Amino acid sequence: MDAGYFNPLLKRALVLAQEGATDSAPTAMRIPLSYYRAPDAEAMEKEKIWEAVPLMLATTAQLRQPHDFLVRTVAGKSVLIARGADGIVRAFENYCRHRGASPASGCGNSKLFVCPYHAWSYDSSGRNKAIPAKSTLGLEEGMSFDLVELPCTERHGLIWVNLKPGTPQDIRAFLGAELDDEIGLWPYAQSLLYPPMRQTVSSNWKPVVENFGETYHFATVHAQSVPSELSFNNCMTHDAIGRHHRMLFPSKSILTLADQPEEQWHYWPHATVVYWIYPSTILVNVGVVAQVIDVLPEGPDSTAINTVSLGFDAQADAATRQQMDYIVQSARQAIFEEDGPVLNGLGPGTRHSSQGHVIAGRNEIGVQHIVKTIAAELGMSV
Repeated sequence: MDAGYFNPLLKRALVLAQEGATDSAPTAMRIPLSYYRAPDAEAMEKEKIWEAVPLMLATTAQLRQPHDFLVRTVAGKSVLIARGADGIVRAFENYCRHRGASPASGCGNSKLFVCPYHAWSYDSSGRNKAIPAKSTLGLEEGMSFDLVELPCTERHGLIWVNLKPGTPQDIRAFLGAELDDEIGLWPYAQSLLYPPMRQTVSSNWKPVVENFGETYHFATVHAQSVPSELSFNNCMTHDAIGRHHRMLFPSKSILTLADQPEEQWHYWPHATVVYWIYPSTILVNVGVVAQVIDVLPEGPDSTAINTVSLGFDAQADAATRQQMDYIVQSARQAIFEEDGPVLNGLGPGTRHSSQGHVIAGRNEIGVQHIVKTIAAELGMSV
């Protein structure tokens, strides 16, 4: 990435930091609680969100070698993602073509997935390889028993899947040219993989996504992982990019840029660059590390936060590896030890409060964008 690529954003962030300000919406926003607890929300979201757009469900770093695989569950559907012997990543409904049991589970490396029910087997390209006692089943001649394939694209080190078979998938069109080009500048594809982490919180998925759209909570929630002597609370730039957005969170050190020539500027260590990819992917770029986060509902009031940490320097020396390890540890502390308990407490409020609405302030412009975007896709008024 060109060292000066983010200079226009750094200029904006520097002014905000100097003024003790943040990018803001024109007004505060009342979010009706019906947005979070509509009785038909689960079915509507499955149709209009989870089955309607590409979902970022894995990274290249997780499926580096032929026959590497992992299983994800999204909107109740089990999805097998695997790199075939030919090097191509594919996705499938993880259901045996016989009686619907799941032939794969967890993650790992396997050339063959054997259904635990009747031992029908499939290779890493989804092809049916064996049916025990096939002649006794009376199967129709010429019928395919391969796993049902789902649209899948590997791009910029990220792996995108559409849950609806046969749906055309164009990731550049989905992201838009500007964002697609920008994401392509980050070295996700060449990165070192840290062990993924997962946490389930007792909340609707929407407020969990919103949590990653503002810095107003930093001083309260992240005093340990994001200390105030290093980072600003309630200070960020925000740019909507179609349905998605980009935010830049300045560090206190950004103030030193005022005395440096612009040609010497670089975003790190002076800022963190964060993207929200509709509907529920967050990319947090912190110097030599990225946190790839996806937020997926497990029920109306249960949400899984899945985090993959990528170290940008796969051949790092000891000092750089130590820096990467520290950033990963701090980020995981922020998400799982600090955000997690707070997000658990959001569930009862959105389920049972009689106040009718919650508020996204002018300063929570990222939250407002997320809510407006999701509500528009669902045909809801907010």
